[in-house]
Amino acid sequence: MKMKKILKSAAIGASMLAMVGTTAHAGKTQVNLYGASAQYKFWTAAAPEFLLNNGCAAADVYTANSGLGDRDVGVAVCRGDVDYGAAGTGSGMGGAYGANTIVFTYTTFASFEGINAVQGLDPTGLDGCANAGERKLPSETGMNLVNYDSLYPTAGDVTQTECLDVVLGASDVKPETFQQESHGLDLGPCGGVSYDSSVYNYSIPAGFIEYEPIVVPFSFFVNAQDNHAVPFDNLSREMVLLLYSQSVMNWNLFNADLDGDGSIETGAYLADGTGGDSLPVVLCLRHAGSGTHATLEAGVLRGDINMPMTENLGSPFAPTTYFNKGSSDMMRCVGGGCTGWDGYGAIGYADSDKCCGDVVGVDTCACKDGFVKRVEYQGHIGDRKNIKDGKYAFWAAQHIYQDSADAQELKDLSSALMTYAAIPANIPASRADWWAAQDEMKVKKVTDFKMPIVK
Repeated sequence: MKMKKILKSAAIGASMLAMVGTTAHAGKTQVNLYGASAQYKFWTAAAPEFLLNNGCAAADVYTANSGLGDRDVGVAVCRGDVDYGAAGTGSGMGGAYGANTIVFTYTTFASFEGINAVQGLDPTGLDGCANAGERKLPSETGMNLVNYDSLYPTAGDVTQTECLDVVLGASDVKPETFQQESHGLDLGPCGGVSYDSSVYNYSIPAGFIEYEPIVVPFSFFVNAQDNHAVPFDNLSREMVLLLYSQSVMNWNLFNADLDGDGSIETGAYLADGTGGDSLPVVLCLRHAGSGTHATLEAGVLRGDINMPMTENLGSPFAPTTYFNKGSSDMMRCVGGGCTGWDGYGAIGYADSDKCCGDVVGVDTCACKDGFVKRVEYQGHIGDRKNIKDGKYAFWAAQHIYQDSADAQELKDLSSALMTYAAIPANIPASRADWWAAQDEMKVKKVTDFKMPIVK
């Protein structure tokens, strides 16, 4: 249990809360969001705009974001009567917040960790923080903040993390959707260390606040290296089931003449027809605990096959299979983005705008030192229009949880952030082709395991 929750239940005053490290005290209100990896790019763009839209002067809005170790971290600040980092003192947001300094940090790792952290659980001892409700989040003392310009967005750097309390836990799926395990290296074909994840029987206690502001589309990506790119632009559900059941050893099962030259040859596939038609399948997966991984199992596979649970690097009876701890690791697996790994024949999955966010439709893009191609699923691209109109089902309504025992100022700021994000007009321009706001969705999922129905 989190120390701050114990103190609140004992009705200890705000001055005592400040002494034990709460993120809310006179002069500063700080909300820390932690969990699902997909939300990083959303808040990088949306958080400073939220501050501007809620009365913070442009001169007083500062941002910083960076990739640190195994996570992406960011912060948006409205300067007020208490300094934060090197931002100095400003006028605050006014209104309900007065001259307070407002701080919103967002840190990605994986969905299951958002659920753990917000409850004050630390079953894996992941970050080695003294308090189980804390995680490694952006450190105020390691902050190079830059004034935000909405016309020419720039951001400073977060240079270090420290153990801080998690206020909002973000997950791409409901807790009960986690029913997976995985065993392999943490960086897939790029190496790393042994990593085992078992994520079962998750839940959120009664009384927690739940927000569902945004909807995240996911897509399948295939390797697109040079003359060996996987020659499919669309995957049917049957193809996905066959692939992830580890039943398909070679892409030529789906088309014996992969290179389309009118004849079927042995030897390695080459797109220009000078080679053969053999392209062995490589499966890239996230480790258990990923919301994307859980969405694939619940929303696409839906119990019709069993997900792989262990790496396969040598069995002649199943395709090569890798697990990857983070979404960027996943894309290196697919795209051939590490030394000695070309990724030929690889397929994986990630949020639709990963790497290819500046293009619409099927296209090849550079990605994490390799090349990938985002493909259609069941004849449609996983974009904003298709998910909101009910044409595409590989998506997740992001769930964000907060303990109702939090201080009122934390709940007020959190509610304002979530309300802002749920409005279609507030989807950042850089994400507008992909993410949908909950308020514009015409369909919903009753559970993560069900197909969408009309709202």
